[in-house]
Amino acid sequence: MIRRPPRSTLSSSSAASDVYKRQVLYAGVYTPLKVVHPINTWVGAVVGGLPPLIGWAAATGSIDIQGALLAGILYSWQFPHFMALAHYCKKDYLAGGYKMLSDKAAAAVSLRHCAALIPMSVAAPYLGLTSWAFGAESLVINTIFMYYGYKFYQHPNIPNARQLFRTSLWQLPLLLACMAIHKQTGVDTGELINHPPLLSVHDMLPHLCILPRF
Repeated sequence: MIRRPPRSTLSSSSAASDVYKRQVLYAGVYTPLKVVHPINTWVGAVVGGLPPLIGWAAATGSIDIQGALLAGILYSWQFPHFMALAHYCKKDYLAGGYKMLSDKAAAAVSLRHCAALIPMSVAAPYLGLTSWAFGAESLVINTIFMYYGYKFYQHPNIPNARQLFRTSLWQLPLLLACMAIHKQTGVDTGELINHPPLLSVHDMLPHLCILPRF
């Protein structure tokens, strides 16, 4: 277990720079892609997953595997959430000209990311972010989420899409609340860390963007 020295100065200026880049990515890439190609969901998920990584960097002075894990959880949650919403509101999406995956393809992506949340959440106590109580609670929460993801995959219809979407509305807040309750001492101040810095936001973005299937 390594004690990090007092918080370094990546914080405000670097975090502000990353926030600006996130806004550029959202407005300049994600928004135009909505009416061009279904890959917009993957680009939007990168944008949506960055806030916890930016916050972690501002709080601890570095980007490491623990911060990347928080971003990864939020990244994967967005797929069942938005794929289910797009299927549930298909007529509205079509009327707006939005390009989204449909039916079985959307359901398959949703199920993969529901499944991905299970090992990522269990990794939180392993990496020292939380106690193992969170690992146990996350298994219950994410298994329920995956159950509705599987129902949507089996029968990609509007009722199953609606169920999955509504489940996503409480699944993420509950998961993050449990994580906050069971956080390890020092995590929020950046004093406790078990792993060296892993990567920068600039390294991370290209790799996420070129993996549209997962």
